[in-house]
Amino acid sequence: MNQRLALFALAAIAITSTACDYVRAGEVGVKVYTMGGPKGDMELLPTGKYWIGYNEDLYIFPLYKQTVEWAAPKKDGEVDESIQFQTKDNMIITADVGATVQIEKDKVLDLFKQYRKGVGEIVDNVLRKEVKNAMVLAASQMTVEEIASEGKVKFINTVKDAVRAKMAPLGVTVDDVFLLGALKLPPNIVAAIDSKV
Repeated sequence: MNQRLALFALAAIAITSTACDYVRAGEVGVKVYTMGGPKGDMELLPTGKYWIGYNEDLYIFPLYKQTVEWAAPKKDGEVDESIQFQTKDNMIITADVGATVQIEKDKVLDLFKQYRKGVGEIVDNVLRKEVKNAMVLAASQMTVEEIASEGKVKFINTVKDAVRAKMAPLGVTVDDVFLLGALKLPPNIVAAIDSKV
């Protein structure tokens, strides 16, 4: 009787220490073994239902286009994710920025091996850093008036091209980088532009 009870207890522990996860249509999963002989091994999972054990982690990578935004908070308590950069004439501009991205299926494992993070963290950290770096570099070649007026299209196209070039080898296709609304300029520049108009 005690043996049966012990076996039942072991079976109950095994069942409760595993979870059922889904890799939905348009996604792939990366299963990572966290313990035992295959510790650190990874497996790419297509669409389906999977039992993930206590010694396994599952990371989901959407393969469809996603739009991400880094903007000033709209409500109290939200984090300010807008991007600041400095122009050639030492003026600080703040911008709310968005990007449209897509992960390439055949590079998902390489992307995960390089960063050991899920897609959300990769987009929020790696992609945002590349967008910010590209904006800083492009703005360092232009004056605040150029960026705020006729040079805005050139500025954002330069940023877009630089980000695409950096992210493509990682398996992240950047379809677009765009501004979400008006640039936030220093008040004296706004006044100068208004007086010219």
